[in-house]
Amino acid sequence: MITSVFIFLMIQLKLQSNPVIAPFISELKVDSADFVLEINAEYFFRNSFDGCYITSLCDTVAIDSGIVLVDSSLNIIDDYVTLTPNVFNKDLQFNTQSDVISFGGGSTDENNQLHFDSWDQIRYGKVDAPYIDAPRAQHSICMSVNNNLYYLDESPTLGQKNDDDEPTGCLHGYIVDSSEAVQPNFSFMYVYGHTRYATVTTDANGYFCIDFMAVLVSLHLMEDGHPGPFLRSQQIYPGDTMRVEVNKDHFTGMPNSREPHVLQDFRLEQNYPNPFNNQTVISYYLPLSDFIELSVFDIAGHKIETLDSGYKKRGRHQIQWKADRYASGVYVYHLVTSLGMLSQK
Repeated sequence: MITSVFIFLMIQLKLQSNPVIAPFISELKVDSADFVLEINAEYFFRNSFDGCYITSLCDTVAIDSGIVLVDSSLNIIDDYVTLTPNVFNKDLQFNTQSDVISFGGGSTDENNQLHFDSWDQIRYGKVDAPYIDAPRAQHSICMSVNNNLYYLDESPTLGQKNDDDEPTGCLHGYIVDSSEAVQPNFSFMYVYGHTRYATVTTDANGYFCIDFMAVLVSLHLMEDGHPGPFLRSQQIYPGDTMRVEVNKDHFTGMPNSREPHVLQDFRLEQNYPNPFNNQTVISYYLPLSDFIELSVFDIAGHKIETLDSGYKKRGRHQIQWKADRYASGVYVYHLVTSLGMLSQK
């Protein structure tokens, strides 16, 4: 029985394109000829890949045991470790154009059913809350060293640190209205990586040009200096020029998950009661329907229990945590969604 458990409040919003506790996945290459997943061993919290799995939306593979990451002095052998089908128990089935590739741990129960715990994932193509568009042949998906978001790379660096100078591309075109008249000196915004955004103004001919890193951006009307109604999303491809025509009168009135004002309603509330004996209630609010994971960690950073996970509808949710089997102490719980991560301690 827990007689005195105190949970001190510490809320931190990590604004990152990949909603995970740590960026384990550094690079991913998926095409008809290759599947290569690169793990950043510096962030990984285990000494080997024993008990680790990789999943797609339609398949699961186990990583071979015995792949160690540290030497006898517990020094990391290789900072960046590539995982390919030759270290899987079978070939992984995946979709090159649209999929969710997850990396994590798991265990099987008495019925030989796998209980998988996703530690990191990349969502690409036409999936819910994608981080990036589907990569072209010979391209890879990389985690930006400088900006902490995923981009497309035309020169994969698998097994090595990703380039400090991320590749760029160009998105250009015209802003028109419903009568297809061009809009000169018209200002709008592009959003990238959840809450970062910039303003673009067309010239006297209604023309605009965005030279930027090869990321997925969303275009918005501007309201009071902030991104407003959503117009469209567009992938910028490395070393390429994409032309688009954007109709300023064709927008969706629904909030977009990349708009900063949405984050104001994304919250993880104080548990109640606090302190508590055997159980407490944890509440959170989602401004958009989303995939989530709510987990509890001990003070050493080990996950001890997943309280809630899966696709949840917009609104307030409550979860009761029965903690009578755990020792008294300080625990941290994380709420992870496509908007980022909230933590309480």
